[in-house]
Amino acid sequence: MTERNTRIHTTRKFAYAMALAGFLFPFVSVSCMDRQVIAPSGLELAVGAEVPIDDEFADELGDDGLDDSTPRANALAAGDNDPDGWLLIAATALTGLVAITFMDKNGRVSKGFSVGLVFSGVVALGFFWVNVRSEARELEALGFDVAPGFGLWITTAAVLVGGAADISRDDPDPSNRTRLTSMPPTSRVSPPHIKEEPRPLGADAGDRASSAPVFCVQCGERFRHQDVFCGYCGTRRSR
Repeated sequence: MTERNTRIHTTRKFAYAMALAGFLFPFVSVSCMDRQVIAPSGLELAVGAEVPIDDEFADELGDDGLDDSTPRANALAAGDNDPDGWLLIAATALTGLVAITFMDKNGRVSKGFSVGLVFSGVVALGFFWVNVRSEARELEALGFDVAPGFGLWITTAAVLVGGAADISRDDPDPSNRTRLTSMPPTSRVSPPHIKEEPRPLGADAGDRASSAPVFCVQCGERFRHQDVFCGYCGTRRSR
């Protein structure tokens, strides 16, 4: 991996880890008269966990907490706590990106695959917020304010930074075998510091008959019996 790709790889790891960590913070903030009423995290929304309403606000709605006759209470309690499918898609994409960046230390995964996961995560976050806005109209009609939470800003910004870094990085280098097979035959030269000693006629044939053929572990070229270095790529003979 080049020095440039190494710096980009570090940026990707930090950005995608921050994007996934953003799910631990509020994704949506519902407030009334400048008082926060409920602020579910991205993780709570993704798995459909029950999110408690502010106790003081709940007490103001009725002596026994949420009063069924109170429209505002009904609006807040209307959620069915089902897992949010769009957030599950986004979380899955981000988990895949984190796994790729931390396990693929040599940058061998194609950037097209990583960018595809970034695109999936961003689109899922966008559809999530569109759904939130469509469901927030009833609350806003009752005097509530619905705004994106701190966690949603962190996740969106971090995944965009990681995606930009992925786009700017170089694709993995092809294997050595691919590079070598593209070389013209005239470039297959022995290292200049290796002097080949003359051998009697028929010696090579006798050697091949008495021992199994040996191939270069780097490029697959077959060694002659007397070769110490591969005449194709220069790799030292292993045995």
